[in-house]
Amino acid sequence: MTDPYRGVLDALAGAGWTVRERSVEQALPWSRLWPAPLRERYPNMPSALTGFLGRLDECVNEDDTAWFLTAADYAGTSGSSWAWNAWEQLELESCAERNDAECAAEVRQFWNDYLPFYTDVGGDYGYFAVRVTGPKPVTDEWLPPGVRPLPEPRLGAVVHAEGDLRAISEVAPSFSEFLDFLAAAMRDPRQRSGGPLAGMI
Repeated sequence: MTDPYRGVLDALAGAGWTVRERSVEQALPWSRLWPAPLRERYPNMPSALTGFLGRLDECVNEDDTAWFLTAADYAGTSGSSWAWNAWEQLELESCAERNDAECAAEVRQFWNDYLPFYTDVGGDYGYFAVRVTGPKPVTDEWLPPGVRPLPEPRLGAVVHAEGDLRAISEVAPSFSEFLDFLAAAMRDPRQRSGGPLAGMI
């Protein structure tokens, strides 16, 4: 059986990451990787995301400050002090402190659109996530004349944020392409400076 994730798993291990993986035959299927509440909240998870994360029991950098989320993280059984939705929780706590219901609604809506799969606590808090809803219609009513609104990332796109947790930038149009970019960056020193992938290497 071919292994579509062999290249990126080997690249991560070669870059010093601790990678504990399941075999292709023992990879967790959709129903075992994602707890029921997540399946209900995020019905449009990309199959490549499930395929890759279903292979992982652990995938963490040398400093133990950045990692791909696993089934145990999503189930809340990993023992980590960082929940899979830690950034959503952090923002909701901030809204609650200000008794700001509008803020809380905006935070929940944002995280309904984006499913995090990677956490970074090594400096400014950061993450990678997949867009799991289609982009909403854009309007230019509030913009100056001649200025067009930026389109939202499309369904399946991978985004990154650091510091300002909802100030996202699109990294790849799909999770599969994100893994290809990551494997290439891990192997090629010329691609290791700058950009959101630099912090993973």
